[in-house]
Formats: sequence, structure tokens, C-alpha cells
Amino acid sequence: MTILHVGIVTEVKRLFGFELSAVVASPESPWATSPIGQFTLDNLYKLGEHIRVTEPRARQLSVISRAEGITTGTIQRMPLFTANRATGIRLPAQPSLLVQPERGIPRSTTLRRTARAIFYHPATWWHVTERDAYGWPTFVRYVPQHEARTDDAGRLINAFGKDVNQDDVIDFVNPDGGLLVRGAETIRRSILVDRAAAHAESNPVPSIDLHNDGPDLETTEIDALITRWREARENGGIGYTSKTLKATPLGQPVEQLLIDARKKLELEQARHAGMPAWAVDVELAGTSLNYSNNASRWRDLLNLSAIADVSTIITDRLSLGDVTPATQTVGFDTDQFTRDDMTTRFTAYKLGKDGGFVTNDQIATWEGWASPAPEGSTK
Repeated sequence: MTILHVGIVTEVKRLFGFELSAVVASPESPWATSPIGQFTLDNLYKLGEHIRVTEPRARQLSVISRAEGITTGTIQRMPLFTANRATGIRLPAQPSLLVQPERGIPRSTTLRRTARAIFYHPATWWHVTERDAYGWPTFVRYVPQHEARTDDAGRLINAFGKDVNQDDVIDFVNPDGGLLVRGAETIRRSILVDRAAAHAESNPVPSIDLHNDGPDLETTEIDALITRWREARENGGIGYTSKTLKATPLGQPVEQLLIDARKKLELEQARHAGMPAWAVDVELAGTSLNYSNNASRWRDLLNLSAIADVSTIITDRLSLGDVTPATQTVGFDTDQFTRDDMTTRFTAYKLGKDGGFVTNDQIATWEGWASPAPEGSTK
């Protein structure tokens, strides 16, 4: 490539933290007179190839951080349970693996770490550390990405510096590769635009032509005039023009161009993260969603967002035969999010009792007032 403007190379190093051996830039730009002003959004996006997309960098983007927080925070609050696969009735005694997967670590912590890894990466793992007398897993150890080593097929072969037996690995595989795979390009572009926007905010110099109607100035005088004008604008937003000098704004301010780009990229981030725009506070023109109650809002999130994808990956894997007996299935209890208000619930209970298909014991169980009624009870 050919360097068309050496000043741009210096500016890129200062603003974005890396050097370029060459930069192709248009010598004619509608943006500001500073070196950064010579970039178009297309130039910025091409520079994104130099940014390595990582989990910490992605989390710096507010929309992705919000989407991750909603997804993992919701999953960590939902209890896991086993139920009879044929009838759907929950077992009275739940496996210790679902109550507290890791020794000495709260279930919510293990689930949040697991959900976060699935959200961002192609796979994550639990390593079985203990089994019961029948050979079913009772305790595991969550394996973070930096402590895992895999083979060419993506199978975990080493954890925490020790080789592992494949029979002791519970792998949670994300079929679409996770956010860092499917949203890599959007994340790169968003990081660059955020950095450029931060620079524009701290240096509010609009695109301006200083037109001189008097005698021509020497090159050094022109440079001094431009520098003084820029510094005055940065420090107090006030400039001075003489009788022969006229300041004329040119084109659309760089700040506005970046704002528009950020809005577009925030919407792309939300889509890649599997979150509706309203849930991550992204403005979407022409849409208005009204929910009659909190439960209906949560039902949409649980069914149509990344929460559904990540939770399904977890429960389907834990339902397989190497973890759970074939007669059982694992699920998440979503009742705390989707439960209707008391008036709605008790109206439904009354209809059920009047119809003869709901009992007091069932109501007590659903409300958490008593243990499940014995099978065949007609109370």
C-alpha cells in the first residue's frame, strides 16, 4: 500500500494504540482539517482488522456488556431441576449436581461463569471431580477458557495443566460459535468508532474554513492562525476573527457522523448479542412495545433472546445420558420471572377449583406453601 498522508499514521498510533506500516486514505475529505478528519468511516472499519477481538474488549461496549449482564444474570437466578421425562413431574429429591455443581462455590456463580463462556465462545466445560455409587456426576469443576487445552476437534484434553479423561468432561457447545465469532467484525468497528468519538468529544473542533479576504499570509502565519483557532475552540469554545477573516463551517461535523455510526453499530451489537433493542436501551426508530405486566415482558425475553439459547444449551447437555438417567430431563425454573400477579393467579385457581381439576394441595404447592401432595390425592 502507499502512504498518502504521513500525519494520519502518527494520528492513528496516538488515538488507537497501534502503528500502521501504510494507510490508504482519500486526500479529499469532507471532515475536519485535523489528521483524524481525513478518515471516512470506511477507513476506520478497515483499521479494525488490527484489533484482536477478546472478551474484555467486547465487554467494554455498553450494549454487549448490558446483553451479557441480562443473559448471565437471569440464568444464575434460575434454579435447575430434574423432572420425569414422560410426565414432567419434578423429582422430590434433586441431584446435588444441580443444587451445587462445585464444592465450596455457590450454584449461581458456577452458572454465571458457564453462561458467560457460552455467550462469548464456541464451547466451555465442566470437569467431573466426584461421582456417586451409581457413577452419576455429583460435583464438577468449571474450566475457564484460559485453563483449557483442546484437540483439533475442539474436545477438552487438558484442564488446569493436567490431562483429563473424556468420560469426565461435560462440554457445553455453542453451535454458532458465540458472540466473539459471529459478531467479531461489528465489535472491531464499534471499538474504533467509540475511540474516534471519544477523541472528537475531547477535541470539539468543527470542520471550518478560515477564509482570508485580506493580504495573503505566509505559511508559518497560516499554521499559527489555525493552531490558535483550534486551541481556542478546545479550551473555551470561543474563537476570534478580524475584519478580513471569515470562519465558515463546512459539511457535517465529525461528531455527528460518529454519533450516527455509533447508533447503527449499537443496533448491530444488540442483534449479534441476541437481545431485543429495548432490553439493552438501544433506540430503534418506528418501534413501540408496551407490556401489560412484568411477567409478559420476561416471557418475551426468556423465549426470544440469548437467554433462551444459552439456557437451552445448558439444560440439553445436562439432560444427556452421561449426566442424567434416560428417564429424567433437566430444566430451569423460570417461575420467579414469569409468575403472574396474585390477583391473576387466584382468579385462575378459582376457575380450576370450580371446574374440579385443581386441588387445594396443588395450589399450596404452586404457591410454595407446602410439600407436593401424594400422588393420587384429590384434596
